[in-house]
Amino acid sequence: MKLKNLIFLFPFVLINCKKEIKNYHYPSYEKISKIKIDTLNLSEYQNYDDFISKLENLNFKGNGYGLLRIKNNNNIHNLKITTRHGFCFNSRLVKQKNLIIISEDSILKNDNLFHIESLSSILKKDLQNNGKDKRFADNSEKLKISFVLKNHKNFNLIENYLMNIIDNFNKLNKQNEYELNIQIDRKFYYYRDLFKNLPK
Repeated sequence: MKLKNLIFLFPFVLINCKKEIKNYHYPSYEKISKIKIDTLNLSEYQNYDDFISKLENLNFKGNGYGLLRIKNNNNIHNLKITTRHGFCFNSRLVKQKNLIIISEDSILKNDNLFHIESLSSILKKDLQNNGKDKRFADNSEKLKISFVLKNHKNFNLIENYLMNIIDNFNKLNKQNEYELNIQIDRKFYYYRDLFKNLPK
């Protein structure tokens, strides 16, 4: 083959070698597409409190949800997120059994504190329970994952923490039978424990 033909083909080889970008949705695209949702960009917020205030404002306005897009390698993970409170309006109260609270290093489930390394096993119990055990989630659609930064200085790492949740969920959801619903909250507590001193 002549050199000029090789030079002509080279850009096309590079284009074909690029990996396809895949979009994933949590919960599923079918559910996200049915609601009005605001796209959020973490770089627009100065700190964690500023970001949570935005989510609370979304509650106050009425639609209550934001879309957070996390780019990881050649994948884009689209998260529908909310927060637990919003100026006392539209607060989403969740039954304790349908809630897992996660921080940078800890998990709170049914008043029990676990290390973050237990995330996969705890998540598995809730996802697979389907109402059989009254201590765990009724189903994956009702299950809420509450993520909280205990140390607000870790705001620049929040995507990494969320990706850890997503990766653990995906390993358990290879048949696409479960939904992932994430809320990002200010404090590491159940709503009924507002004034209790839980571990910091």
